[in-house]
Amino acid sequence: MRLIGGCLLSAALSLFLLSRLRQKEESFRVLSALLSFIRELRQKISVFGAPLDDILQSYTDRALEECGFLGTARERGLSAAGEALREKGILPHALASELVSFFSSVGKGFQAEEVQRCHTAEELLIKVREEALPALEKKRKLTRALILTGSLFILIILW
Repeated sequence: MRLIGGCLLSAALSLFLLSRLRQKEESFRVLSALLSFIRELRQKISVFGAPLDDILQSYTDRALEECGFLGTARERGLSAAGEALREKGILPHALASELVSFFSSVGKGFQAEEVQRCHTAEELLIKVREEALPALEKKRKLTRALILTGSLFILIILW
């Protein structure tokens, strides 16, 4: 009976830690997808001078679709989509605030200004992504270590 209880506690610990890791991984996927989106946005504005609505309608990305960003952007605009990301807590608050500021200004300037704003947002996302990747790798290693040691600890105590 104690062994079954220990296994259940180990499973609960594992599920909790893995869900926290998945949240971090999802945040990283959204961050990478936003970087790709802003690059595409900059390219289509600078090369084709495409309207924002056309860009939003033609762009597809699984991570941005799943988190609701593209759907919200198509229905209510980019600034509302950025706000939704901030409210969901998918991205760090400071980064989400910067992106909301960027998204609220997109489509309201001349082509050269738009391209420069996109370039600035790209640089910000690249910097944050480069900082987040080592942290994510550390989180993966830590999660594996905590699952193993926590499970062994529970089983030893209850044995």
